[in-house]
Amino acid sequence: MEYKPANLNSSLNSKMRQMKKFLIILVTAAAFTACNNDAGSAEEKKDSTVNTIDSTATAKKDSVENRADSIKNKIDSTAGAKKDSVTKK
Repeated sequence: MEYKPANLNSSLNSKMRQMKKFLIILVTAAAFTACNNDAGSAEEKKDSTVNTIDSTATAKKDSVENRADSIKNKIDSTAGAKKDSVTKK
């Protein structure tokens, strides 16, 4: 057997084509796997979305209520302190 660079190039080209085919198959399989959705029906997807929106709205409402209560308590304590300082004079 004699070393021939032309044979080496054709061998590399063949391996590169095989690797490209393998890569395309691998990417296609990964895309199908990533796009697989566990939800059984459109109704389940809708319920899941509604539940997420409801929980987000509830959390936001609680946050606003807590902030309002905090501000009210601060105002009440400031007003009480002012009243006490006026009463002591």
